Amino acid sequence: MDPAGFRASPLPKYIFSLVETTDFLAVSAISCWELVLLSRRGRVKLPISVDGWIERGLRPVNIQCLPLNERILVLAASLPAHHRDPADRMIIATAIEHDAALLSLDATFSDYAASSGLKLIVE
Repeated sequence: MDPAGFRASPLPKYIFSLVETTDFLAVSAISCWELVLLSRRGRVKLPISVDGWIERGLRPVNIQCLPLNERILVLAASLPAHHRDPADRMIIATAIEHDAALLSLDATFSDYAASSGLKLIVE
């Protein structure tokens, strides 16, 4: 099943194997916000609207959207500034708060694994 065209993306093949074999998949709500901004700026091209992509891409494969809460926001603000993007620190804080492993292609995220207890999945 590939309802939102995930397989047509330039993501490494190992990511699809991980996604197909895991019991729990989630994204931080801030990732949906980032997707809207990237789409508006033309940096991400989606075959359908962002709302449609979220509905067709997340819901059918049971990907949870984890909301931001005060604990996540406080944790994100207290993380070291290894990464200049505050949204990425919110993604990291969401993973830490939910004790979830984070899959990211961003090499800077590895700086948080040692200092903050982030469980990071890398190739």
